[in-house]
Amino acid sequence: MTNPIHGYQVLILIVFFHVGIFGLRCWNCKSETCREDPTSTDEAQKQDCGQGQICQKVYFEMIFENEKEETVYVSTVRSCAHHCEPRDDLRNCSRMRHTTHGCVRRDCCEDADLCNKALAMSPGLMCLIGLLVCLLAFTLLS
Repeated sequence: MTNPIHGYQVLILIVFFHVGIFGLRCWNCKSETCREDPTSTDEAQKQDCGQGQICQKVYFEMIFENEKEETVYVSTVRSCAHHCEPRDDLRNCSRMRHTTHGCVRRDCCEDADLCNKALAMSPGLMCLIGLLVCLLAFTLLS
């Protein structure tokens, strides 16, 4: 007699399948409007990252000076990254560094899809949760 598949076995298979096949999703944006909320700009796109990649958000600030004026250049980039080290030069950024190399703040995250904006739930994760609820209901009603 064969052993029937139990609900928890199916659940384990689904979780491993989901984690193994689908990577993290991050916001991808490289334009002037990337400082804004990614959901409010057409420039930001949701990107499926490769295996082992994590999300990053990089804020860069540099001051350009000439005899007449001072211009502050600001850039924000959101993307997937193979390697991401958190960094915050802005706290202790000297005037000299601001005007020569610029100052950077880099945030890295891998705890949720689209985490380089805010905590969000991906469509794949919502489907997985829905499937788990159906599986639980089926198990309880059987």
